[in-house]
Amino acid sequence: MLMKGNSYIRHMDRESLEAQILEIRAEQGLERGVPPRILDIRTEEGGSLKIIVADRAEKSMCLGPGGRIIAQLAQNTQKHITVVAVEEELVQEHRMRTTISRIDEIQEELNPNQSVFVGRLRKATERRLSGQLIEGFDQLEGPIPAVALSGGADSCATMIILGEMGLNPVGLTVKLPKEHETHRAQDYAGEICQTLNCRHLVVQQAQEFDAILGRTKQGRIHPCGECHDLILAQALQATRAHDLDILVTGELLPTGRQAIVKRENVLLIHLPAALSLTKYLTSSICRNHGFDITSSRFGCALVRQSHKMGWRGVRPSIYRVLRETQANVLTPGQSITYIRSILEPLLTMYDEGGQSG
Repeated sequence: MLMKGNSYIRHMDRESLEAQILEIRAEQGLERGVPPRILDIRTEEGGSLKIIVADRAEKSMCLGPGGRIIAQLAQNTQKHITVVAVEEELVQEHRMRTTISRIDEIQEELNPNQSVFVGRLRKATERRLSGQLIEGFDQLEGPIPAVALSGGADSCATMIILGEMGLNPVGLTVKLPKEHETHRAQDYAGEICQTLNCRHLVVQQAQEFDAILGRTKQGRIHPCGECHDLILAQALQATRAHDLDILVTGELLPTGRQAIVKRENVLLIHLPAALSLTKYLTSSICRNHGFDITSSRFGCALVRQSHKMGWRGVRPSIYRVLRETQANVLTPGQSITYIRSILEPLLTMYDEGGQSG
């Protein structure tokens, strides 16, 4: 799972791919610069390829305008391909080393159960750093981590990874108002737990959501921040109520030291962030385990309703996408797709206004 290290493709070596990229660039009339040089080719789960180049400029030469070159190369090779600059690899490695440093830092604050968990997390991080697979760990009877399971790709991938780490997680889903369009997601959460043979706990909806709904509909707030805080608070409370002391989330952004936090007696771990995963990788992990739950739309139905309120509702969502892009959690292509979905209500209103005028 995840990275497979320096595993070269026999029938598709660096020189072959470089030649194909050069040919595609010539066919598309792209003559700027010198031919890009591939430093490494790695295979990822499901047979997709990761091409590693020296820097952002080389990456741009491989992608082409609008990603046309890499799209054609993927079509030619019949494989999904991503291009990564060495600087991005170095950032990922730095984040994972910071995760390991944080594990050492927090050890004295942990109980024996939590110490076993971070020991497994350390081994998983070290494997990923060395290019090995996160799989094949000895099965443990404990600890049992709770997972804040929304039914989306990131939390689903978190459940899968914990299983590969030899742990038996419990899915913990906070029930949300119907305005969030969460019934399908909650069904997915149940299916994920059933498929992975894990226990599933559902936390009843908090009354505080009513106030968030009201202020969002009035155009006074963007709901994400308050919803996130309330969901996390409920998940932490439910973790304690079920005599568990570890809560794991599928968050991607709080990397390094911020991925491992002690909340009173509960150890809070943002697993994808701790392992420096990307949205593409979490989606791939889900897909390769039979879960097709990716979405090209940003946010839930309530967030999309806030986008109709104008720039006040749109700005926080776009800012979130830009933060994830800057952190290399999203690719530029994914970012454009999300931003387009954020702006779609405003563009539709503009088009309708223009036609009626």
